[in-house]
Amino acid sequence: MEETSLQNLFYDPQDPGIHRSPDPAIYEIHARIHKAYIDGFNFHLNAVKKSPKLLEWVLKKYYFDYKLPDI
Repeated sequence: MEETSLQNLFYDPQDPGIHRSPDPAIYEIHARIHKAYIDGFNFHLNAVKKSPKLLEWVLKKYYFDYKLPDI
């Protein structure tokens, strides 16, 4: 089977982040996990956009001081 054919079997062309499954329950689980991932990513992205101190902390090179920023 070609790579594109395999990809079409396992991914939804409307939303490539969701794996296809012949079982609707499994598809629903994958869809919910994908949505939660996207929601979490957007939450953290927006938090960093709103807080310059948080962005500075995220971008620092050394985390082993275990001190969280005061925000």
